[in-house]
Amino acid sequence: MLLFFIARVLAELAAEFYRIRLPLSQRSLLKSSLHQKAELCCDVIKIINMILCDKDSPPSLKNAAVECLEQWLRLPGVELVRWQPALLPFLGNVSDRVALARILIVVSAHSDLPYMETLAMDLATFLASITCPAIVEQLDVLNKQYKEKNDVNREDFISELEEYGFLVSALAEFFETTMRPLLIGCVEKRNGEVLRLLCTFFEKISLWPGVYPYDEVISDASEVFWNTLKEDLLSLPGSRVSETMRDELVTECSTFYIRLQWSAVTKIAYPPQNVFQLFNKVQVENFERYRSQRVEISLNTFAIAPADSTSMLVKLLGEAIAETNICKLEAVFYLLERIADYMTESDATVIAQIVEYCTSLLSWHLTDDIYGASQLGKSLMNLFYSLSHLICTGAEADKQGTICMELALSFIDIAGCTEEALKNLEKYVESRTSHLDVMDRVIQKCYEYFNDNQKPRRLRICALRCLGLSLAVHETDYVLKSLDSILTPRLKILQSVVEGCVPTSSQSTESLEEECIFELDVLSSLIGTQKMQANTSVNESQAKEKNISKNTVHIVLWQSMPLLLNLLRNFSSSEILVDKICDVLRSGLIAVQDDAEALLDSYCIVLDFIMLRHPVAACKLAKSVVLICSSNNLNDLVVKLAARMASWFKNINESMEEFSEEHTELAYHIVKKDWKFLCSSPAYGCTFLRAVLSIALKILAASKDTNLCRKGSVLLATLIRNIINNGVFTEVLQEAGENLISVVFNRLQTELMKSTAEALSEILMLLARNYPRETRQCLNGLPYGNTQEVVNMLKETHNAKNFKNMALQFNMQRRKEIKI
Repeated sequence: MLLFFIARVLAELAAEFYRIRLPLSQRSLLKSSLHQKAELCCDVIKIINMILCDKDSPPSLKNAAVECLEQWLRLPGVELVRWQPALLPFLGNVSDRVALARILIVVSAHSDLPYMETLAMDLATFLASITCPAIVEQLDVLNKQYKEKNDVNREDFISELEEYGFLVSALAEFFETTMRPLLIGCVEKRNGEVLRLLCTFFEKISLWPGVYPYDEVISDASEVFWNTLKEDLLSLPGSRVSETMRDELVTECSTFYIRLQWSAVTKIAYPPQNVFQLFNKVQVENFERYRSQRVEISLNTFAIAPADSTSMLVKLLGEAIAETNICKLEAVFYLLERIADYMTESDATVIAQIVEYCTSLLSWHLTDDIYGASQLGKSLMNLFYSLSHLICTGAEADKQGTICMELALSFIDIAGCTEEALKNLEKYVESRTSHLDVMDRVIQKCYEYFNDNQKPRRLRICALRCLGLSLAVHETDYVLKSLDSILTPRLKILQSVVEGCVPTSSQSTESLEEECIFELDVLSSLIGTQKMQANTSVNESQAKEKNISKNTVHIVLWQSMPLLLNLLRNFSSSEILVDKICDVLRSGLIAVQDDAEALLDSYCIVLDFIMLRHPVAACKLAKSVVLICSSNNLNDLVVKLAARMASWFKNINESMEEFSEEHTELAYHIVKKDWKFLCSSPAYGCTFLRAVLSIALKILAASKDTNLCRKGSVLLATLIRNIINNGVFTEVLQEAGENLISVVFNRLQTELMKSTAEALSEILMLLARNYPRETRQCLNGLPYGNTQEVVNMLKETHNAKNFKNMALQFNMQRRKEIKI
C-alpha cells in the first residue's frame, strides 16, 4: 500500500507541472527542481518495476507505476539517458501490453530522441533482442490456444489481438523516430544483427495468418516500420554512410520486402464470398482501409528492388490467370497499379507481359453476377489508366492500345466499374491520331450506352466523349452524318423547351433546367471531342484531319448558335444554364483555334448579352476568346475584339455601382498577359484603360470588400507599371492626375491586407519616381501628405525595398492613430 501512495504522489507531482499557473521565471525554477529530484525517483521506479513484473501485483498498483513513469517522462527537458536504467527493465516486461505501449509512445514523442544516437541504438537493441521475441512467443501461444480450443470466443481472441496490435504499433512508432540513427549505427558498427532481428519480427507480424479483420487485426500494425525503413534506407546521409555500404544494407533488406510483396497478394485479396458475406459494415470499411495501407508495400519494394518487384508481380499475374482466380488476380492488379506511375520506358518488357496476360480476360466473359468481377474491372482499368502514358507512346502502341480498349469495352456493363472503364477508354481513344478497328466497336458500344435513358447521365456523357473522340479520326462525311444522327434529337428537345412545347404540363422549372443542362452537356462534349489532336509534326494527312475537325465544329456551331441565343434570352435568370451555354461556346472555340474569325461576331453577341448579367460565365468566355485570338496572331480579329472589350468595360464603369471580382480579374488578365492586345489598337486601348483605371479607383475609394480591394490594387499597380515601362498610353495616367494619387494615398491610411498595402506603395513609388513634382504637389494638399514620414518616404523612390517598408510603416502608424 505504501508503494501505491508513493507512485501516486510522484505521478501527481509531475502532472501538476502542466496544471499549475506560474510566471515563466518561477516555472523554469520548478522544472529545474523536478529534474534534480529525478535521480532519487529512479530508485523508487526500479522498485515499482519489480512489482510490475510480479503477476500477483494488483492492477491498481501497476497502473500507478505506469502513470508515474509516464508523467515524469513527459516533463519538458527530461533527460532520457538518466531514465535508461529504469526504462530497460520496464521495456522487457510484456505482461502488461497496454502499459508498455503507453511508455513507448511517450518515449517516441521525446524531441531529442532522434538525435541521441547511442541511446536510440541501445534501446533498439534491447527491444529487438528482448521485447520483440517475447511478444512473438506470446502471440504464438495465443494463436495455438485459439486453434486448439473450440470454446475460445472469437471476440475475446480478436480483442486480445487488438492489444498486441496496439503494442506493435507503438514499437513501429518508436522505430519511426529512431530509424535513421539505428541504420547509421548498424553501418558504422558493421553490425546489422539488430536490423535483421527487427525485420524478422515485423515480417512475422505482417505475415500473420488469417483474413483481416475477420480472423486477425494485427498484420497492419507494422506498416509504419516498413515505410520508414524504405524512406530512411534510400536517404542515408552520404557524409556518414558510403554508397557501397548503403547498397549492401538495401540488398539485405530487399529480401524482406520481396517476401512481404508476395504475401500482400494473399492479405489484400478479397476473401471468398461466403466469408465476405459475414463482414459487418465496420469490418468492410476496415478491410478497405487495410488494403489502402498494405498496397504501399508494392511501392516500397519497387523502390528497393524494382526488377525483382515487377518480375514477381508478373509471375503472380500469370499464376492467377492460369488458376482463373478473380480475387487473387485483382490483388495483383491493385499492387501493380500502385507502381504504374513510377514505371518508365525501360519497363516496356514488363508492360508488354502484363498486357499480353490480360488478353486472356477477354475469354472469361465476366458478368455482374460473378463475385469479384466489379472490383477486378475497377483495379484493371485503374492499372491501364496509370500505364497509358507509356502504352500510348510505346513501340507497340497500336497492338497494346487495342487490347486495352477491348478490355475496357468488356467491363462497361459491369456495375461498379463502368466509370473506370469509360475513363480508361477515353484516355486511350483521346491519344489516337489515326483509326484503329477497335474504335468502330467503341463507337457502337458507347452509342448504345449513351442512348440508354436508364443509365446515369454523368456516365452517358462520358460514353459520348469516347464516341466523339473515336469519330474525330474518321472522314468528314461520316463524322457529320454520325453527329447529325446524335445531335438532331437533342437539339429538337432544346428547341421545344425554348418554344415552350414541353412534353408534359406538370414538368417543373427545375426539371426543365436539368433537361437543358444535360442536352447542353451533350453538345459541349461532342464539340470538344472534335478538336485536332496535338502533334509535333504536321503532314498532309494531319492537315486534312485538322480541316475536317474545323469544318465539323463550324457546322455544328452554326446550326446550334440561334438556339443557344434563344436559350440565353429565355433563361437569362438561370446562372447554371448560362454557364453551360458558355461551356459549349468555349469548347467550340478551342476546337477551331486559329479559324475563329467566322464565329467572333456570334460570340460577341453572347458576351454583349451576359457581360453585366452574368459576370462569372462572361469573363471565363471572354478570357478564352482573347487567348485564342492573341495566341494565333489573328490581327483583324484582335482589333475587332479590342473595340468590343473597350465598349464592355466602358459600359461596366458607367452602369455598375458595385463591381465584381470577375470583371477585375478579366481586366487584370488582359493588362498582365495580353498587353499587346491593347497595343494593337491604341484608340480602343485608351478607352479600355480609362475605364479599367476608373473602376479600380472606385473600388479603392469606396469598397469594403478586402479581397476586391486587393485585386483592384494589384490591377492598378500592373496597369501603371506597364504604361510607364512601355511609354504608351501615358495620357491615361495624366488624365487621372490628382484623383489617382488622392485615392491611393487615402486608402493607404486604412486597414488593409499586406498585399494590398504593398501594391498601393508600388503605385505611389512609380508615380513619385516618374512625376515627382506633380506627386509632391498633390500630396501636400492631402491630410497627412506633408508629414515627415511621407517626406522621408518620397526621398526613397530610387530604392523600392526601402520605399515599400516605409509605406507599410506609415500604414501601420495611421491605423493605430485611427483606432485611438
